[in-house]
Amino acid sequence: MQRFYVDTNCFITVWYIYYPPSVFASLWEQLVEKKDLIDIKNTFERIHILMKYGCLPYIMRYISYKESPYHGIYTQLARWCNQPSHFKRMSFEEFCIRNQDYAKSDKPCASMRALNLLKEDAPEVYEKYAACKFMYAGKKSQEEID
Repeated sequence: MQRFYVDTNCFITVWYIYYPPSVFASLWEQLVEKKDLIDIKNTFERIHILMKYGCLPYIMRYISYKESPYHGIYTQLARWCNQPSHFKRMSFEEFCIRNQDYAKSDKPCASMRALNLLKEDAPEVYEKYAACKFMYAGKKSQEEID
């Protein structure tokens, strides 16, 4: 599959010359709103690729993640990926459920709130990636690992 990369200069030109925010505000608002979900989808895709090749990811969050409505998902993804013992043994969904089991309250913990937000706002990402598990290099199936 061919992938194409876009020079960001095209967005700057479009912003200032062809479709300025004063005229096409809704276009730019939609792009800004969806950028976090696109970023989360891309992050899960990169994690999935690393899993496929038996590599361990490490997530370093950019400081602006705190401004995102999805900051909980970013935090829980980093917690899961940056702890190899958890990452190797459980999927993201299992990690969130396990955190809820350890919580001392009946209210949803931060992990479960992040998982529920992912289910609500990005169901296609949840369906495709939440249950993915790490595969050790050279193994053909999950059963061989267990």
